[in-house]
Amino acid sequence: MSSLFARCLASLRCLALVGGLSAATAAEAQICCSAFSVSMDCLADGQSCGSMPYYSINSRSDEIRFTLSASATQCSDVSFEIYIDGFLNHVTDFISPGGSTAEITVAGMTGSHYMAINAVGRVGGCNTGVLQGWEGALQLCVDQAPIVFDLMPLTICQLPAMFFAGVDAPWPVFNNWYLNGVALADDGVTVIGSNTQLLQLLPGAVSPGDFTLEFEAVSNCGEVTRSNAAVMTLVESVPPIITLPPEPQTACVGGEATFRCESTNNSLQVWYRNPPSPIIILDSPGFIEGANTDTLRFTNLSEFDDGLEVFSVIFNDCGTTAVSTAARLTVLPEGSCGAPCPADFNQDGGVDGADIDSFFGAWEAGDTGADVNQDGGVDGSDIDTFFTAWEAGGC
Repeated sequence: MSSLFARCLASLRCLALVGGLSAATAAEAQICCSAFSVSMDCLADGQSCGSMPYYSINSRSDEIRFTLSASATQCSDVSFEIYIDGFLNHVTDFISPGGSTAEITVAGMTGSHYMAINAVGRVGGCNTGVLQGWEGALQLCVDQAPIVFDLMPLTICQLPAMFFAGVDAPWPVFNNWYLNGVALADDGVTVIGSNTQLLQLLPGAVSPGDFTLEFEAVSNCGEVTRSNAAVMTLVESVPPIITLPPEPQTACVGGEATFRCESTNNSLQVWYRNPPSPIIILDSPGFIEGANTDTLRFTNLSEFDDGLEVFSVIFNDCGTTAVSTAARLTVLPEGSCGAPCPADFNQDGGVDGADIDSFFGAWEAGDTGADVNQDGGVDGSDIDTFFTAWEAGGC
């Protein structure tokens, strides 16, 4: 049997997924008793076992009571050392196989504590000097409500999906899950695990949108603890749609080039270079900016950048992607650029609507390339200069 300490550790691991503790809803506290089977393989090479089961306790009263017994199949006598919060509290007499201790009462147990049990053997029967293991049972009586860790809101992208509830109790509990306030029942088609700590919702269990889940633990004495009503969201995984793919750019050595890619349903954007064997592009101060934005900018271009192809990969919240077309960068060698012509902003050799789009893309981004009047700033005067040249059909 796994010890309550193991279950406690499992609960602690769930703290990344769950929140605080819920209070018991029962009106009156009561002591509940339950028996646990114990089977331990010992770690030591002497009579002290060293391997101990741990039990977490959060008692509302001062005392706990328990009885320990040895399995009839145990082939030698054992006694038990009882540790409370790491300190030795009680040592029992030796009991023979099939025997049990008297009921033991430990005081000062109000609040959170943990109990550990170490077995000690003695020579006799199969024990020739080493206690290799022991089997038995623990009867534990404690005034404690089940502890349930509150659920945290989650966003899920598809069904099936699993939901785990953390529970801590010194005895077995009955579990129930509630969907939108209604108790769930396994049907094997849309719901599995409605009476366990691990709930699985299958396709058809809920529709896209928000829904609430609650978890309830019931002690063997009928005391109930319920979690919060956590809001879960099932989202429809709509793929991103690219509305503005990147366009080819031409620039001069030492100049700049800007690629822009816009999309809907965008949660993350990553730029790559050199398809079909892509390499991710990273920001490099003074050379590359915006590698994870919709606007990628290259500065201080060299002849080695000529022929570079870039494309963008768009991710939505559920990891669904869309991939843009690739756009090529042409870098003109030194001496071949001549005086800049504001009207032919994209430098494709013609003055048309594409130059307006290219200019305003750079102007809205504050790109220094949009400083067409070369006054050191990107402002409204650059728009006037650009359109004066553009309406004239050239420079």
